[in-house]
Amino acid sequence: MKKIFTILLITASFFCKAQSKTLVISEIYGGGGTLDGSYKNDYLQIFNLSSSPIDLSEYTVQIAPTSGNSWSVINLSGIIKANHWFLLKGNSEGSAGADLPVPDVTANFNINTESGKIALVNSHKALTTSCIPFNENIIDFVGYGNNADCSETSSAPGHSSTSATSRVNFASDANNNSKDFAVFPPNPRNASEIALPITLNIFTANKIDKANRIHWQVNCLSTSVTFELERSSTLQQFITIYTSTESKARCATPFDFNDSNPQNGTNYYRLKIIDIDGNISYSKVALSINSLREINRIKITPNIVSSIVELHYTSEKSEKIKLQISDLQGRIIKKLSREVVAGDNKIIIPTNEFANGQYYTTIFLNGEKITSAKFVKQ
Repeated sequence: MKKIFTILLITASFFCKAQSKTLVISEIYGGGGTLDGSYKNDYLQIFNLSSSPIDLSEYTVQIAPTSGNSWSVINLSGIIKANHWFLLKGNSEGSAGADLPVPDVTANFNINTESGKIALVNSHKALTTSCIPFNENIIDFVGYGNNADCSETSSAPGHSSTSATSRVNFASDANNNSKDFAVFPPNPRNASEIALPITLNIFTANKIDKANRIHWQVNCLSTSVTFELERSSTLQQFITIYTSTESKARCATPFDFNDSNPQNGTNYYRLKIIDIDGNISYSKVALSINSLREINRIKITPNIVSSIVELHYTSEKSEKIKLQISDLQGRIIKKLSREVVAGDNKIIIPTNEFANGQYYTTIFLNGEKITSAKFVKQ
């Protein structure tokens, strides 16, 4: 792991409160540029959960290690519209990973993946203590990782170079870092993006005894939402197996549905989401296997690439895989590690630095070669 701060003394953990109805810290990522990093740069993301635009000229983001009173100050500027994000681009430890979307602010800062403290402050004055009583200038605060000496109620989880500490429901602040945040794949978004009325955070399918349990959780800005859970064995025709219309309050809580009569073999699931205005969106497809066919499959699109290759890997469960890219002579060009979830996983691999030619991508699980596919760089 990168940027680990050594703690030489035992400190008491302070629980602070800074419940926000305007701006919140929505995502924290510290794997920028590492060998298996998803993105080239560390980043922070802010979200405006209010109904009005906010001028950021008087705001700062301040960063400190897990235990300490030395705060790095990042000055903000510009306008963040209602229900929009704001992206801060930080430093990098190398050239690995994808480029971030165009940042709204670029600054000199590093994020520790394992633990740290981040404050959103309505002042340009640097904080001076390790954990301060919150006043009107502290708009939002996140302490993450097991060693953070300050947090809102209790600490959010740390993350890795292929994941981020992300707000579960970006449209609310429960004033509890451990409940407000979870570990998700990095998803950097800038001020050009508006939050949709319904945004899906989690959608999984897992085999439990003879049933398949489908689990999902969404962010809700719509006053009501209709869910239609669909199933297929071929990915060509889906049938609806469950329908529910929910209020905004219920929409923001987790959902579980047990498919007690799954098909033999492969079961593909997707969630159709309909907001109050009739807008429709679909989840990615989740997979549950009632036999060992169809798992650990790899597909690369397009087969002829120029700058990036998009790899689709179908996994039976959440696990860590290793990828190895080699040329025709068998020389290893790149090695990566990725956390994958059950079902289809999309992995983006930059190929700008590859010479023209044919390459093989091989996936290893627990040291064993699982599957491979080829692509051509031109």
